[in-house]
Amino acid sequence: MNITHLICYFLLLLPNVEMTYSYTNPLITIEAMSIKSDLELIELTKLVNSEAWFENSKGKIEVLGVVIARLKDERFPNNIIDVIHDKGEFDGVSAPLFIYTQETYDLLKEAYLKQYTSKYLFYYNPEFSTDRKFIKWVNKNYTLTRKIGNHKFHGKS
Repeated sequence: MNITHLICYFLLLLPNVEMTYSYTNPLITIEAMSIKSDLELIELTKLVNSEAWFENSKGKIEVLGVVIARLKDERFPNNIIDVIHDKGEFDGVSAPLFIYTQETYDLLKEAYLKQYTSKYLFYYNPEFSTDRKFIKWVNKNYTLTRKIGNHKFHGKS
């Protein structure tokens, strides 16, 4: 990350600041998702760290898969930043572990380059989740498709 990335990131955090961020590297396109800048990948890295910090690489990549699946689904926002910060969707966004690490960044970038995709729209960790209403709803409406570590991932079969 260079100084331009840092400045743009901090400007985006300020309320009522609108800006256009451009990045000269070529686009990395993965299915429905285009990464236009490292800023988006950095936000994904922070999300994965906060949501699956104790999981292995498979669990971390599957959290990334949920973001990809949501970008393809019309019920969710159509860009990475809005999917990540969609109100009430990812508790980890407001957690102290919403941080950047090079290890997770490299893992996610590799998954992007390999065009990783997923069919899961939701996940939760029964050990830490306090929203029993959500757990009941997701178990009723979506097939349990995969368990990785402590996380249960759900999608339509």
